[in-house]
Amino acid sequence: MQQQNLSDRELEILRHMVGAGSKNPGYRNFFCASLDGSDFLVLNDLMKKGLVFKGRTISGCRDCYFHATEAGMRAAGLTDDQINFCMEP
Repeated sequence: MQQQNLSDRELEILRHMVGAGSKNPGYRNFFCASLDGSDFLVLNDLMKKGLVFKGRTISGCRDCYFHATEAGMRAAGLTDDQINFCMEP
């Protein structure tokens, strides 16, 4: 897959979403954003790039979860082992 140009905020969200930089990278795969917030717009751009997918909405449809795809995990800098851990149910 071709390396995509990501903004600092896009990369920051992806890395936070998968716990990159933590003691246990890949321990989670979610990011919750308010539907009327700026992060929601960033996440929609990441979705168009194939790096995240939309999950369920919560809080009376005011917030939405997003999850990294394998390509998103790679863009966040996870190793193969960390990606496998992140994809475990």
